[in-house]
Amino acid sequence: MVRAQGSAYPESVRQKASHCLFVEGESDGAFDVVIIQALLDSPGANIEVRPLGPSHKIRGAAEAIHKTHPDYYFLIDRDHQEDAFVEKCWMNFPDPNESNLLVWRRRELENYFIIPDYLCKSPHLKKGKTKADLERAILSSCQGRLYLDAANLVLIGIRERLKDKWIERFSDSVCFPTETDALAALKKRPEWAEFSNRSNLAHGRRISQKKAARYRPRVHGRADEA
Repeated sequence: MVRAQGSAYPESVRQKASHCLFVEGESDGAFDVVIIQALLDSPGANIEVRPLGPSHKIRGAAEAIHKTHPDYYFLIDRDHQEDAFVEKCWMNFPDPNESNLLVWRRRELENYFIIPDYLCKSPHLKKGKTKADLERAILSSCQGRLYLDAANLVLIGIRERLKDKWIERFSDSVCFPTETDALAALKKRPEWAEFSNRSNLAHGRRISQKKAARYRPRVHGRADEA
């Protein structure tokens, strides 16, 4: 059984709508829930949007119950996912032999709104500013964090791959009479080497962030002017 939020279960949601779409978020007021429900609300629409926590929980639920609940759908941010995986999710959807999981083609829902033609319609755009001004401001802000986000995507990918990898535990206590023996055994395992490499990458990322904060030109001010 999948918990949607608090004491609410998909079974109760099913009574309200023929179909239910589970998205990322911890409450009914979460960004993804509010925006997607607003986009789907139209005469005749019969789908309920509900939060189901972080993406890894949604993906697990999709894989576990799609055969017994074909009218449940699951949507997550792209994050680190590769093109092949994302496109496979959209091919022949819905497929009774596959989980009803969809992944945004862009990194996350918010990225679909960073479009100058769309933003220019906002009443919050300062008077006198043009589409070209807005494009320059967005580009400037994005360039200021391009490599930071690229490095973070690598780390996220490593973290997710480690989650999916089954690790065999030690079982023979005779081989661990002392702390030194335990540490020696750990260091011989390939998982330890991978963890150490990940730790070094994370340490390097923190150093890079500090340097970037110190030396990178500020671009947020220009973005705000748009």
